[in-house]
Amino acid sequence: MLPKLPFPLNIVLFLALFLLFFSWVFSQAGWYELAELYKTNIKLSESIAQKTKSCTCRISKNSTGSFKGIIIAFLSTGLYLSPSILNTFIPSLLIPWRDISNYEMLGDEYRFYLGNPTITVLTLRRETVRELETISGIEISDRLTNN
Repeated sequence: MLPKLPFPLNIVLFLALFLLFFSWVFSQAGWYELAELYKTNIKLSESIAQKTKSCTCRISKNSTGSFKGIIIAFLSTGLYLSPSILNTFIPSLLIPWRDISNYEMLGDEYRFYLGNPTITVLTLRRETVRELETISGIEISDRLTNN
């Protein structure tokens, strides 16, 4: 049987375990490896915020797991990614278009190979990519070339 913790301590323990778990999930997806190269301090100004979409996507080294609430934007300088909830603890990324080493369409999904050489794979639904292209005015085919 677990000992009963005093009120503030149980909340602190829960929050610490929550952050530890999400940090581990993001590390397994390769987020921190990307952050070593592509961490950004760009704040979402009103003009950039209009070009973002919060969506469910898959970011992983082995095509498993998915994230909900990742903020994504196609910017002229590259692909912007940020966790919507834990962005105080998990860095936002700005990956230059030239460092998306490859992309492909499989069924109704796009796969973007992030990093050059590839560190991890971002998978987005076709509808999400089309929405991002529309709100940003940036066509993926104009920015990326398959290698």
